[in-house]
Amino acid sequence: MDKFRTPLTGIVADASCVGGNGTKFRDGYFHGRVEWQAMDLETGELVLTSHVQEQSTVNIGEYIAIVDALKYLNDKGDHDTPVYSDSKICINWVKRKFTSTNLPVNNATRPALNEMVDAYEWLMAIDPNNPVLWWNKYTMGENPADFRRK
Repeated sequence: MDKFRTPLTGIVADASCVGGNGTKFRDGYFHGRVEWQAMDLETGELVLTSHVQEQSTVNIGEYIAIVDALKYLNDKGDHDTPVYSDSKICINWVKRKFTSTNLPVNNATRPALNEMVDAYEWLMAIDPNNPVLWWNKYTMGENPADFRRK
């Protein structure tokens, strides 16, 4: 019997934060260069990739990745396909239509914060029906959209 129950359909999203070592101790929060992507589980195709935000948090990247995946499906007229993420925090942000961050507003962080607000406003305006589900790596295996930088 197969130990993993990996979904065969859906969009899986993930984000990566590079260069954050020591930032939590120094600044009180973990931040660095952030990017995100999403993959179609059926085809293995990357359906979206982001630019690099020079200063952001992984939670902001994960949140935007989920919303961008929902936008991708919405643009295709697909309101049923699930979106997966391994971030319970960001799944809750999407479901509750709420975000939170300690990222200060400055010239370096403004692009990330603006993009987070844009994602939030889209989510509030469209209110997509697609399920947003947790990718549990212990029962589903590693997130296929992971950047493999650990």
